[in-house]
Amino acid sequence: MTPQSTAAFETENPENDAIEFSSDSDGEPMLEKWHDVVKAIETTTREAFLDCPSFDSSPVDFKSYWHRVFAGLQDSLASNPKIPEFLTAPPVKKFTITLFDEPGVGGCPCCLPDVTPNISLKNNDGVTKGDLINTFKEYMYGSGSPEIHAAYDTKPSKRELGGLVYSSDWMSCGYDGQEGEKAVFHEEEPNIVMYCCGSEMFKEKIEAGEQTEGVEQQTEK
Repeated sequence: MTPQSTAAFETENPENDAIEFSSDSDGEPMLEKWHDVVKAIETTTREAFLDCPSFDSSPVDFKSYWHRVFAGLQDSLASNPKIPEFLTAPPVKKFTITLFDEPGVGGCPCCLPDVTPNISLKNNDGVTKGDLINTFKEYMYGSGSPEIHAAYDTKPSKRELGGLVYSSDWMSCGYDGQEGEKAVFHEEEPNIVMYCCGSEMFKEKIEAGEQTEGVEQQTEK
């Protein structure tokens, strides 16, 4: 699919794209520390969905509701010392998020179309959990409307005012750290993919994901 023309939602520009650490500096890889933040977004979305207003009846109320939900999550994450401050170890100055409507062929992020990331997080001191949740909140439920890229070229990308994240994924190197961490696949600009849908499809997507997860767990046994 031809990449869509998209202006990435960015934080302030740093002097360089990444802090000058390499994956083999001191013999250690760059580790993923963002898992808890992304999981919190998914869990909060599922829990808050039960009480959210209908998008069709009032798009303004819908966006305001979710903006408040994630403002609350932002405060919760900021005050939780168990969740790492930086999204990687060592920290990187740039981190991106791309939104798609569904997984690509085989369910692997590497099979998705090459598109411009929707959100580009930049911080000279290293991208933090606060940078991620704040920018996510404003991109998804601020004054604009998020663009959801299409995983298949049979349909175009679209603006989704009522978009909700139902799952996330990313590429890892497969390294297991001392605490079970995975290593960053692209060290200079880590990217995560968030799969989004309209509120009318959210419950169906969650149920389908749970069924798939159950089958995979049975297969592993």
